[in-house]
Amino acid sequence: MTERKMDINALCSFLANRLNNSRARLVGIDGAGGSGKSTLGRLLVANWPGVTIIQMDDFYLPTSRRHSVPEPGQNFDRERLRSEVLDPITEGGVARYQRYDWDRDELAEWHEVPAGGTVVVEGSYSTSKPLRDYYSTAIWVQAAYETRLRRGVERDGESMRDVWVKSWMPAEDRYLQAERPDLHADIVLDGGGVDDAESAFLVVRAPSGLQ
Repeated sequence: MTERKMDINALCSFLANRLNNSRARLVGIDGAGGSGKSTLGRLLVANWPGVTIIQMDDFYLPTSRRHSVPEPGQNFDRERLRSEVLDPITEGGVARYQRYDWDRDELAEWHEVPAGGTVVVEGSYSTSKPLRDYYSTAIWVQAAYETRLRRGVERDGESMRDVWVKSWMPAEDRYLQAERPDLHADIVLDGGGVDDAESAFLVVRAPSGLQ
């Protein structure tokens, strides 16, 4: 299909209607670092009342538990995400999770997610195979390599360029090749234009109800 600009109100309405028929109100926003996932999450919060965003970055493993050459997503504590968030929400209960503090490299304060609301899990590897079946709707956000790297360095600083180039981006490439989360996603968006308000997100693929 021909790419077109995303209508955030139409997306929110589509997701709300889709979740009305679901037992668990869970949406996953996945994509490589710097693709525009966090921007999309902020747009959903601003235009969809009652949405709670949970970031995969809050489930990053402390240094002592990380793998030196991880398999895709292995340095995120997906088991903790399941036990503290996804399972309780799926069962209709209250989720309660601990945030990983990147500066202190340890788990920090607890956060509570009320029962019955809509929860969006945002971040790289959020719809990886061990987590995929939890979501009523999965969204994949993509952008060009150069765009993602520029955004990453602007956010994290020039000192982190090597980490992006030699560690994070190759791991995300392996994830994309091994699991093809883009093909499993219900909606695919291009976030390469979110720096420019005139273009913003483009719809690459979407169900008929959103076209």
